Amino acid sequence: MNNFDILYTINKNFIDIFLVSLYSVLKNSKIENIRIHLVTSEFELEDYSRIKQFIDTYDNVEIYFYPLEEYDIKKYNLPNWRGTQVANARLFFQDILNSNLDNIDSLLYLDSDTITIGDLNDIKKFNNGIYAAKDAGLIEYGNSLNLNTYYNSGVLYIDKNQWIDNDCQERIIHFLSNNNIKITFPDQDTLNCALKNKIQTLPLSYNLLATAYKLNGLLSKIYFNGNKRNISYDEVEKAKKSPKILHGYGLGNKKQWSNTIHPYYNIFMDYMKKVNPEYKVCNPEFLTFTERIPEDLYNLYLALRPYVPKIIKDELRKVRKLMR
Repeated sequence: MNNFDILYTINKNFIDIFLVSLYSVLKNSKIENIRIHLVTSEFELEDYSRIKQFIDTYDNVEIYFYPLEEYDIKKYNLPNWRGTQVANARLFFQDILNSNLDNIDSLLYLDSDTITIGDLNDIKKFNNGIYAAKDAGLIEYGNSLNLNTYYNSGVLYIDKNQWIDNDCQERIIHFLSNNNIKITFPDQDTLNCALKNKIQTLPLSYNLLATAYKLNGLLSKIYFNGNKRNISYDEVEKAKKSPKILHGYGLGNKKQWSNTIHPYYNIFMDYMKKVNPEYKVCNPEFLTFTERIPEDLYNLYLALRPYVPKIIKDELRKVRKLMR
């Protein structure tokens, strides 16, 4: 029996979000015999029970839990991401999954804010390597890390043997022990810098950011300017013709579960009804600025932001604070 192995890393606050992502995989991926490897943080017994109960409704799915508290990854001195170390755990899956790796050929890592909408069987052809889609960030940021290509770590497809044979985890640990570069996105920057010659490019259709659907026409061409960003307008349009995995990043702190203007909001809420009908969308205080301005104006700001001088950005931040 061939199994398809998927890794997630979540803390207690992301259980609903994770279950939506997992539900989308089970509903749309057309993958049979799935094994879920879930690294957890701050879980209680009822949290495990809830997830196990959800999994038990599917005959073709197994799940393995890995409490992060049992692994000392803090010793690598990676900064927390959004208050937790769990996002960094993907870098050390070799140690965390341990003996379970013996039965794994390839591993698909998914951020919990991903939504699978297409058949994933074709991803199996990207074997014999470590694959990631290019990040949509500014080229100048990758340059600041001495990188020619900067990848997004939200979707990774990893050949287990290639990972081990190329000493990828040891490269990561070595980088963290000897790094003099300022990193902003802990796991993503580390992955890029430590493995910059080992990562191969996964098509953008497997990691399609929210901005691809948020902006259209001229604004999309301005935003996805190949001279400014790692991803070009043509690459985005090609990926939109056959999208596989939607990823909620690209709109700052605005996520599909916290803001109704997010382009993935409707599909997220539709799937959430299957997972937790009582779930309520929250609009945190830091999002009120975009709630108070017309959506078209926000889209214009989003597209033009890289071209705005720093002094104007600073003034806009002051206005935003006043509007909170």
